[in-house]
Amino acid sequence: MTPLRTEVRPLGRVLLVAALVGIVLAVPATRALAESEHSNVEELTSLSIEDLLSIEVVSATKHAAPLAQTPAAVAVITREDIRASGATSLPELLRQALGVQAARLDSSRWAISTRGSNGLYANKLLVLVDGRSVYSDLFSGVFWAHLDLPLDDIDRIEVIRGPGGASWGANAVNGVINIITKKASESLGTRLSVAYGDTAPRSVITARHGIELGQRGHLRLSAKSSRRGRYESESGEETTEHSTDARLNARYDVERATGGHLSIIAEASRTEPTATITEVIPEAPFSFTRVAEGLIESQSLLVRWSRARPRDDAPPLQFQFSVTRNEHDAVFFRDEVTVYDFDVHAGTKLGSRHSLAYGGGIRHLDTELERTTDVRQIVGPREISHFNAFLEDTWTLHENGTVLNVGVKLEHNEYTGFEFQPTARLRFRTGEHGVAWAAVSRAVRTPSRVETSARVDLAVGMVGPSTIVFSALPNLDISSEELTALEFGYRAQLGERLSLDLTVFGHQYDNVIQLEPLPLVPDPEAPLDRLLAGITWVNGAEADAYGFEGSLRYLCGSHCSIDFSYSFLDSETSYPAGSSFTGGSPFAPDGLSPRHSLKLNARAKLSASVEASLFLRHSSRLEPSDLGTLAGLVYKPVDATTQADLALTWTPRKELQLRLVGQDLLDDRHLEFFDYSFGSRPNWVPRRVYLSATLSY
Repeated sequence: MTPLRTEVRPLGRVLLVAALVGIVLAVPATRALAESEHSNVEELTSLSIEDLLSIEVVSATKHAAPLAQTPAAVAVITREDIRASGATSLPELLRQALGVQAARLDSSRWAISTRGSNGLYANKLLVLVDGRSVYSDLFSGVFWAHLDLPLDDIDRIEVIRGPGGASWGANAVNGVINIITKKASESLGTRLSVAYGDTAPRSVITARHGIELGQRGHLRLSAKSSRRGRYESESGEETTEHSTDARLNARYDVERATGGHLSIIAEASRTEPTATITEVIPEAPFSFTRVAEGLIESQSLLVRWSRARPRDDAPPLQFQFSVTRNEHDAVFFRDEVTVYDFDVHAGTKLGSRHSLAYGGGIRHLDTELERTTDVRQIVGPREISHFNAFLEDTWTLHENGTVLNVGVKLEHNEYTGFEFQPTARLRFRTGEHGVAWAAVSRAVRTPSRVETSARVDLAVGMVGPSTIVFSALPNLDISSEELTALEFGYRAQLGERLSLDLTVFGHQYDNVIQLEPLPLVPDPEAPLDRLLAGITWVNGAEADAYGFEGSLRYLCGSHCSIDFSYSFLDSETSYPAGSSFTGGSPFAPDGLSPRHSLKLNARAKLSASVEASLFLRHSSRLEPSDLGTLAGLVYKPVDATTQADLALTWTPRKELQLRLVGQDLLDDRHLEFFDYSFGSRPNWVPRRVYLSATLSY
């Protein structure tokens, strides 16, 4: 592999120095600017440190609580963070959060995780949109290319690092990301945004219109269309990977006179990704490379009714029902699934010290994994039902702010039966502005449909006169992967301008699913002269991970802020004696999460109508485990990367905003990640520039 250049190229150096000088010079200038009565730009730091720590978090436990008092490792991406970021996609936003490992594979595909286990099919991160799971049970993961939401519709994104099984159930192992959209009443009027760039994005067009309906109702309609262009191969040639996405969203909110709130959210989307892939065939030459066009179509409807408890701070009564229909033609597989979700939760106060939350839900899937060349369902149910119930108690131990949160979620699924996921979280004050917390939790990752039901052909070869097919075969008898986690955290306001957030954690994984070979047998799906060299999914591996996550936020003026974060991760997987494959699987080799990650986000208002945002990041070298000759895959390391994004925003009038954004400015191109499954080719990420205009009225 050609060594990746890590020095700062001339253009990147000039842009970086200019941005740093501009932001530094802006610090004293903001004092005079603060005295101005009129400004066309929203204040970058309209929230004080105290206000930021008071942001309500609803994803860490079933009890909503201010960020400063939440006994979990939490980062919140606010609507102001979203506005100032210059991002055009969710992954670009998420990579700015503490502890989130986000690596770009090409213009639309991403590998995103927290606390390790990263990969295109990262299977230990649960992602929600308004509380509706978008986690795919097929491969266990999220198809980020299909989650291209209109960013202006998002109120905030809550990122929970660490297990959340007691609140959200299975697959919330290493973290939970909950994307919470704005109420329709918060997005009235019309807004049109157009962005045009050289590669990613090639173009993004977003339109939104919000109106009042009656005295208490509001409706928002929004649409987004995006085209993300091609990157470069190792040799410098333009690759075929690109995608287009179009989606429509509607949200209706009504406040009832009795105190209830009804929300109805509907979405329809269509994503068309294109990639060069290597497809396995049973006859010579046994594989061929071609440009493949995929298609993902989705429709969803969510209905939620809730009513707060005006007399106390107990959790509200809430009913939520959603139905999601996905049709996924990814060349290697064609999957159709309809998901029905019903959830109810409520709460009550028991005396002055106990606040109970309780509830349950049902999740039902109708699936149809159609037969294709490489992936097909051969065993297992096509209708899958999950049942769950939870109980959580928030116990105020002392009036000085010492609180114990104890919760448990009990689930039943078709594959592994009952799953028990408890947690205990203690928080206590360490002074007037400091809070410490500790937690011990258990979470599980249930097997995917591929692991339990599908055959995946990886490669074909010849041994003498016989053809041999190498395939990953399903195992209905595997158990869930289990995590036991211990966490300690400290969060404090250090004066009026500085805040600190620290977390240390230790994770122990048991029953980790690995691959093991099966005896050579005649292929039951082929003529007698074809043999099947099967590998199957089994429990047996164990893993340990520990790490540190820390962030500092400094308000260097009423119009200037600097955020710095650092995360460290060390992990090791051990396999039983005699294991044939000791490096993970073709879909997720070990070693694809950086050991060190540093991020710096600086923002400043340079004048009454101009603001700048600079995002610097560094990730250490990725060294994936070598799975040997399994399926003929080649495993290569990815060098450490240091990159910078710069956004300059000019608001000449209140209703008009112009923005120039440069991304990955420090190199002509670089490699961030390598997807090893299905013979994918590496894509080099180029330096990119785009211009956008937003009109509001």
